[in-house]
Amino acid sequence: MRRNRIGYSLLILFCIFLVWLFGNKLSYTLLYTVLLFPALSLGLTAFLSRRLAVTQSIPAGQAVKGDIIECSIHLQNRWPIPCGYLKLTYAPDAALLCENLPVSELTLLPMTDILGRLHFRCRHSGVFEIGIEQVILTDFLGLFTFISGHRQQLLLTVYPRVFELPGMPPALVSMDVQARQARVEDDYSTIVDFRQYQPTDHMKLVHWKLSAKRGEWVIKNFGSTADLSTAILLDTQPPPFAPERYIRVELEDRMREGAVSLLNYCSSREEPADFVYAARTLRIMPLTEIGFSGLYPICASLPFSSELSAAAALDEFLNQRQEAASYWILAAHLDEDLFESLAVLYQSGRSLTLVLFQCAEPAAEAVHAADAARLAKATAKSRAWHGLSNKPEEIELTPEQERLKLFTAQKNRIKKLRDMGIPVSEIYPRKDIRSAFADQLKIDN
Repeated sequence: MRRNRIGYSLLILFCIFLVWLFGNKLSYTLLYTVLLFPALSLGLTAFLSRRLAVTQSIPAGQAVKGDIIECSIHLQNRWPIPCGYLKLTYAPDAALLCENLPVSELTLLPMTDILGRLHFRCRHSGVFEIGIEQVILTDFLGLFTFISGHRQQLLLTVYPRVFELPGMPPALVSMDVQARQARVEDDYSTIVDFRQYQPTDHMKLVHWKLSAKRGEWVIKNFGSTADLSTAILLDTQPPPFAPERYIRVELEDRMREGAVSLLNYCSSREEPADFVYAARTLRIMPLTEIGFSGLYPICASLPFSSELSAAAALDEFLNQRQEAASYWILAAHLDEDLFESLAVLYQSGRSLTLVLFQCAEPAAEAVHAADAARLAKATAKSRAWHGLSNKPEEIELTPEQERLKLFTAQKNRIKKLRDMGIPVSEIYPRKDIRSAFADQLKIDN
C-alpha cells in the first residue's frame, strides 16, 4: 500500500506538471480525473464494506482435548460490484489449534458466496478465540483500507483430559462407612461450617433453625468431618518461566489436567475435598456440594491471570476454613513466600504434597551465557580492586538469563523441601502426568 500511495502521488505531480507545461483542457481534465478517482474508490469501498456479509459458526462451543472441531466461514458479496482485495485476519488462538491456516487474501466477485471450512485440533484445554477476527478491505486503487463491521466472536472451551490416577496416599484413601461415622461421632460440640443436605445424612445432623430460615435442609459440618477433607490448591498466577504464548498454554493445560484428575479421584471415592483457586478473590469450591460435574467446566475455563500468589491463597484459605487433613499444591513456580508457607504447614503435622508443572529446563546456551556473565562481572570487580576502573561494570542479564537465575533459586528450594521430607513432584511437558503422580501416589497394601 505504501508503494501505491507513493506511485499515485507521483502521478498527481506528473499531472500538475502537464498542466503547468501545456495548460490546455486535456491536461486539466486528466488532473481532475486523477484527483477524483481516489474519492470514488474510497466511497465505493466504504459502501461495499457494509454490504459484505461474514458469518462463521462451529457445531458446539465445547470440546474435549484431542477432538477435531470444524469451523464454517461464509463470505457473501450482496452487490453487483466486486469487493476487490480482501484480507482475513484470524483470531490470536487460531494458530494454536490449526496447523495450516488457509490463504487469507482473496477477491470476492459480484453476487457470489465463498464457503470455507477450518479444522481445529484441540491440543490444549482452556478457552480459545478462533475463526476470523477481522476482514480488511482494500480499495480498487490500493490506497485505503477498511475494516468490515464483522464483530462475531467464536469462543471454544476445550475440556482437559481426566486421567485415572494409580493410587493415593493413606490420607486420601476411602474409609468404610463405619469408620467414617465413628470419626464423626467423636465430637458434636465443634461446628466448623454448614453444607447442603445429602440423602445419606442422618437427621440428627440437621441444623433446624438455619434450615427454617433458609427454606432448605442445612447440615452441620463438625470438626471431625473436616479433618477428613483434602485441599487441592491450583496456582492461577501467570507462569514465570513461560514467556511465549504456546508454552504458557501447554503449561496451563497440564495444570488443569492434574487438578481435574485429583478431583475425579476424590469424587469417585466419595472423599470430601475443597478445590481452591484465586480469581479476583479466593474461591473455595467444596467437592461434596458442587460435584465433579460442576467443577469440571470451572477448571476448563479457568484463566491463569490472578494477581494473588499461591502463598497468599494458601494463607487466606487457612484463615477462612479449618485446616484439612492433606494438601495438594499445584503450582508453576516455587518462590520464597510459598516455600516458607509450605514449611510452616508441614511442621504443623499436616500431609502435604507439592506438584510443580514446569517448562523444559533452560537451554545449555543460556547456562553458558550466564556463566559468561558471572565471569565478566567478577573480572570487572577485580579491575576495580586493582584501580583499573573507578567502579565495577554492571552486567545486564538477558531475559533468558533472568529466568535461569529464578530457575536455579527454585531448584535450591525444591532440594530444601525434599530434605525436610515434603514430597515434591516435578512435571515437565514430555513427562506423563500419571507416571509423575505415581511417584507420590502410593497406597500401602
